[in-house]
Amino acid sequence: MDRKLILNPSYFWEEWLKTMVILQRPAVQLQLFVITISLLVMFLISQWIWSKFKQRFPDISQFEDKNEKRYYQQCGAALFYYLLFPIFSLITIHLIRLIFLQRGLFAGYLADTIDLLWIYIIYRIFLVALYSLLNHKTVESYHHRFFAPLFLSLIVLHIINILTDFDTIFRVSFFRLFDQSVTLGDI
Repeated sequence: MDRKLILNPSYFWEEWLKTMVILQRPAVQLQLFVITISLLVMFLISQWIWSKFKQRFPDISQFEDKNEKRYYQQCGAALFYYLLFPIFSLITIHLIRLIFLQRGLFAGYLADTIDLLWIYIIYRIFLVALYSLLNHKTVESYHHRFFAPLFLSLIVLHIINILTDFDTIFRVSFFRLFDQSVTLGDI
């Protein structure tokens, strides 16, 4: 794309159409279907396992109320709760990716999902560390008002980067200032 090109509103429409063409491919649809189903199934399984864990260990599964005698057990329970779904999902998606590769199918979006799940695991470990070290109410406030929107923004930007190349978008000029193009990347 020409660096001197001034922003044309049709550029974003063209990018949208390219993305829609990509998403209509059977190989992509199969991957997205498998990802959606596996994440849904792993979510339900992890919720079921957590409910069984809470029935078996009701005293340590209430990690919101810190108990000095059971502090480490509560930290372990919090880690178990926060990492159960992403780790199950990571293992499942990785196994599905191996099956796709073994059968000669495209698995690019499965690999991207694995990357996103690693980011999610790191985010959840960070939350467990905050909840176990600091006051629950304070962390909860920051979690819902700052960390969750920040994490969601990171994930959305990562997905947009997967579907469309940010380098191309960042080179589009918005306007000229002092005979210089001002691009999104400059801003």
